[in-house]
Amino acid sequence: MSGKPLYFLVCSFIVGFSANPGEAMAREPVYTFAGHTAGIRAMAVSPDGSLVAAGATQYEKPGEIRIWDVSSGKEVKVVRIHPVSVSGLSFSPDGKFIASGGFDNCVRVSDVSSGSERASLACGASPWEPWFLPDGKSLLVMEAGGPIVRWNLSDLNRPEKVPTALGRLKPGGPANASPDRTRIALGYNLLSKTEADIGLGNIGVYDVATGKRLYRIRGPEDARIECVVFSPDGRRIAAGYHDNCVRIWDAEKDGEPVILTGPKDFITCLAFSPKGNSLVAGDYTGAVFIWDLGTGKTMDTFRAHEDVLSCLGITPNSSLLLTASHDKTVKSWRMPLREH
Repeated sequence: MSGKPLYFLVCSFIVGFSANPGEAMAREPVYTFAGHTAGIRAMAVSPDGSLVAAGATQYEKPGEIRIWDVSSGKEVKVVRIHPVSVSGLSFSPDGKFIASGGFDNCVRVSDVSSGSERASLACGASPWEPWFLPDGKSLLVMEAGGPIVRWNLSDLNRPEKVPTALGRLKPGGPANASPDRTRIALGYNLLSKTEADIGLGNIGVYDVATGKRLYRIRGPEDARIECVVFSPDGRRIAAGYHDNCVRIWDAEKDGEPVILTGPKDFITCLAFSPKGNSLVAGDYTGAVFIWDLGTGKTMDTFRAHEDVLSCLGITPNSSLLLTASHDKTVKSWRMPLREH
């Protein structure tokens, strides 16, 4: 299962620019990927950017993962291996497998080409986003409310659950792993029962191997964290809050953030561009915002969906943005970012 380095969503663009950067204009997508009958909760872009997969919140039907060809817009596979909703998705580094978390308290590993299930990983609670390690032979999984565990997938016929030093943590908020999977950023929307000095709006950054907290990031105490993501080089952390702002910190030390404004509602998802020069955010209204991180200025904004924007992904060559929504669709958009 080894292969190319991971590209991440985690989990923008168009032709031309908005006359008013603060106003979300309507745009025509390159493709609209349809087929789901419920709002989309999880999305992943394959490491080579050729495929996009999405899972929906379906309580009365088996959970479906639909996979489309990004270049043609055609559906190539429907995977039905969860009895209920899909909660998270991740491609392996070589793009051959996809890990999916479900409300059936299980992570399932599927073969992308055949759609067949290759491994089933029983969890103690609904698993949030699963993260493949760069070697493709291990998977980090955060269960709802904690803990974080590691699964050894060297033999898919006999996956092995390996407890981690992070098992004691229960952040009650969003989480994400650094691109090299050595650190975890945990957002706290509740007062921590295990970390006495971490409160609402804070982010703790932890070493995966030792469980040690490397530092605490102080966010606004009156706003919930909705999403958190590392930059591609792992040197910055961005978080979206319920005060409609995005904050970016140095990922190696606590300090004052860069604050990005413009959205009219709270931030639901974020994605750095592959070279880290731009940041894309989606909000509760379905609007997309793109900032040039060199200047801090809004590059563009447009309305991608008419319902909540739940996930963002960018192809590795920075040419397309993928957006997923509670409106049951995934869409692709031209993305001429300043990737200098």
